[in-house]
Amino acid sequence: MERIRTLVNELRVNDENFAFEHVLNNLEDVIEKFGVKVFYSDMSGFPNPRKVSGYTRIAENGQPEIVVNAKEPEGRRRFTMAHELGHIIMHWGYPESKISKDQMTILYRQDSYYNHDLYEYEKEANEFAAQLLAPIDVIERVIVEPVSSFEEDQLDFLSSRIAESFNITKSFANVQLEKLRA
Repeated sequence: MERIRTLVNELRVNDENFAFEHVLNNLEDVIEKFGVKVFYSDMSGFPNPRKVSGYTRIAENGQPEIVVNAKEPEGRRRFTMAHELGHIIMHWGYPESKISKDQMTILYRQDSYYNHDLYEYEKEANEFAAQLLAPIDVIERVIVEPVSSFEEDQLDFLSSRIAESFNITKSFANVQLEKLRA
């Protein structure tokens, strides 16, 4: 996962739009300036709309587009955008490579757990999103003491504060804190 963190950090250095403050304040704008349109949908075209957080599709002009479930909370929508961007950059090689429609697969949340290759792609896209939205090194600088020194109630409060500050979900903040506990 270190290579993914390095990739995101290089993206920040090479494209000023990906500066952390831009990502924090307007992720959708950052993604669109990168050449990927973002749309919102209620996912009513799917058999179980609640199981689809988002997906990527290819427009007629060959450009990738991210479609996000509009009914999800803001923190979840942000994670979905970043996750899909991770697939677009890491797994499809955008913008250097053109993406073809046969590369597209829409997964329901549980599908990737049954296919090892898909599971790895999903883990990588999750790590890309994590580093883009709530970088471990930034969280580490904000927290003065080691995560292991916090009691459970303090950790709960800390994860709430991180979620609020980074505009992410509390469960995502807990995942990032757990990485620092190790």
